[in-house]
Amino acid sequence: MTSPDPRPRPGGRSGRVRRAVHDAGLELLEQRGIRDLTVPEIAARAGVHATSIYRRWGSVERIVVEALLERSEERLPVPDTGTLLEDLTRFATEVIAYARDPMAATLMRTMAATADDPSLEQARLEFWESRVAAAGVMVSRAVARGEIPADTDAARVLETLIAPIHFRLLLSHGPLDDELPTRLARAAVAAIG
Repeated sequence: MTSPDPRPRPGGRSGRVRRAVHDAGLELLEQRGIRDLTVPEIAARAGVHATSIYRRWGSVERIVVEALLERSEERLPVPDTGTLLEDLTRFATEVIAYARDPMAATLMRTMAATADDPSLEQARLEFWESRVAAAGVMVSRAVARGEIPADTDAARVLETLIAPIHFRLLLSHGPLDDELPTRLARAAVAAIG
């Protein structure tokens, strides 16, 4: 008689290593900025071998972007208010609140500074796809309620909602006033047609 397979621990050793490396990378990033980070420093702080980090992540930039993207996913819950307009308003409000956090600002600067790094392209693509999948639920629910057409493109709705926030944060430095989430949500709904 064989015993049942033991239940896997949540994340297991691999999850603990990933979290330790992410935390170490973010702590050092906050202290010194990305240009002064090295894999051996991250490894020492995380308590892992540098060769393990090179094998799994390949670069400091990959560690930092992955850690920052994971952190942003944790901090941006998807609302469920019963209407698309209110869901989008609350989501935009959360994006703005998150963007005001120093770590989020670091994420945006890092993503912009490493935009031409092909090794990070996959991380950015995975992040966007995961955010569309998660936040796209707002669009799916609105379709099910009959608020919007069934062929509504969730990615386009999110781009319409979020792009102006990033534009103001990174380029124009325009205000992120309290009325902005409502204006952006209305524009996103109007763009659906």
